[in-house]
Amino acid sequence: MTRYLPNIITAFRVLCALLLLRFEPMSAGFLITHVFGSVSDAADGYLARKYQLQTTKGAIFDSIADTLYVLALLVVMIPYLEWPGWIVAWITVIVVIRLGAVGVGFARFHALVFLHTYANKIAGAIILAVPFLALVFDPVPIMVAVCCLATISAVEELLIITLTSELDRDITSIFAESQTAGD
Repeated sequence: MTRYLPNIITAFRVLCALLLLRFEPMSAGFLITHVFGSVSDAADGYLARKYQLQTTKGAIFDSIADTLYVLALLVVMIPYLEWPGWIVAWITVIVVIRLGAVGVGFARFHALVFLHTYANKIAGAIILAVPFLALVFDPVPIMVAVCCLATISAVEELLIITLTSELDRDITSIFAESQTAGD
């Protein structure tokens, strides 16, 4: 087992993000690429933990890959599903909150900060499900639910980064005690 396997899988997700931009939205190629990109999101972290290959750089790379992947999904899905302007505005607000959290994290901790909270993981999983849910259900209620979850996770991340005294990328919730406390 190579020690770089989780990062190779993460790099594969970046490739999948780029490929999503090349396929017709909701086509077989798009959906297959999306399945591989989504599975890679779970696989890299699982393998890093299972084989004790976690690194700070790997966690940051994973978060950057997640961000690029979600942005690629948005670029493809917004025009394809023709979401109402208020949903696009809501998504924009979420992106601004996320960028604000990155800015606050960099100002406070002099590092690129993405947190692995439960809310972020749940929001990420739901976002990855959107293309499949949109095949079956009206996309507007789906996006309302997704935007609610994404707003909660973005605000929670901003609050954690703003209020905590020490950086703990693996903090699970604003209500959880930091894993770095007492270290």
